[in-house]
Amino acid sequence: MVELGANISRGVTNFAASNLKGTNLPAPSPATAPVPQHKTLPHALNRAATTASSTLTQAPGGKDDRLGKALAEYAGAWEKIGDVRVQHDDAVARGFLAPWQQNLQTSINVAVKARQAVRLSRLELDSAKQTYVNRHTPSALCIHVLSWLFFALLD
Repeated sequence: MVELGANISRGVTNFAASNLKGTNLPAPSPATAPVPQHKTLPHALNRAATTASSTLTQAPGGKDDRLGKALAEYAGAWEKIGDVRVQHDDAVARGFLAPWQQNLQTSINVAVKARQAVRLSRLELDSAKQTYVNRHTPSALCIHVLSWLFFALLD
């Protein structure tokens, strides 16, 4: 929710900055988007450990704090794990999900075209039935035979 508000605020500021040029109104400076952070658990643990480590090392006498150094190493390990996780997720998306989605989309398109063909065929059948009924005396048997022949031709 906070990100949505920040995105909207940044968009409005950038819009105002670009559209208020050349007017008497003060134009705000364009806002730059923050560097996106990964939302995985390893990245969150990395950020938390880095913050804790920097807090401990900035405290008086914290330069030699063993806990701060350990947290820095812990943060580095989680950063490596998080980066590998992101690379793996990208590889799965490229190697599996993208081809699968394309195959699925192709199948859906074929099914939609088949439904449209069936719909048009049924409209043509209804039209042929109505034309036959208007030209001849209605006979349920003739209409049934005509329907059967038409659908037999579709198969």
